[in-house]
Amino acid sequence: MCSEKTRVLLVSVGIFGRRYLEELTTGDYEATLVGIVDVIPHLEKRYPVISQLHIPIFS
Repeated sequence: MCSEKTRVLLVSVGIFGRRYLEELTTGDYEATLVGIVDVIPHLEKRYPVISQLHIPIFS
């Protein structure tokens, strides 16, 4: 079995995406959130965990 975690790029932090953001940053998964793609500017102000974990945002 592979020892590396799955790398996840989250596209859109909307209704469902917000839940994925919460789970991927607080849960115990074999996955790492490596970036976010969204059209909403300044997501890190709305969700401080993005800045805390240094997750890059692409628009």
